[in-house]
Amino acid sequence: MAPLRAFGPPAVDMIAPKDFVAFQTFLDGGQPFGRRYYWKSDEAGEVSAGLMAALIESAERIVSPFSAILMMHMGGAPARIAPNATAVGIRSARYGIVLQGAWEDAAEDRMHIDWARDSLSAVSPFSSGVPYMNFLTEEEGDARLGAAYRGEVLTRLRQVKTTYDPGNVFRGNLNIPPMQSAA
Repeated sequence: MAPLRAFGPPAVDMIAPKDFVAFQTFLDGGQPFGRRYYWKSDEAGEVSAGLMAALIESAERIVSPFSAILMMHMGGAPARIAPNATAVGIRSARYGIVLQGAWEDAAEDRMHIDWARDSLSAVSPFSSGVPYMNFLTEEEGDARLGAAYRGEVLTRLRQVKTTYDPGNVFRGNLNIPPMQSAA
């Protein structure tokens, strides 16, 4: 964390251990219903100079006061469990990166979506290519879904989906589709 802290004083310093519920809800207050959102995510094993340069360059291109780049330290209890033991696929990540575009005017959609996509492209050479499931978008498709859940975990989750939601009723986000029946 020393290189991050040496960069300069943060607007907000929330670097501290957090339980899972706190981690999952800490952005809720700043993301009101009705605002427009688009995000990309990835994970990284280290805070390299290249990663920091890519993040700084992306931050310099933010045009909305609601957009943000989040970098979360991972590890702790989840890292002590085998990656394929549960559906949580972020066991080996040291850092989670979220590139979040947020804005209010629908006429600006393309600009903010392009910013998030371009920022992910800039970060990609320094990251693992593994997204955090909650930040996947519909157009990312099976490759990123497979990267988020890795192999046998995705197969097991698809089996559960096939059993409990074969009609794919719960599909409001990039979801795990049920297995196709052999007709």
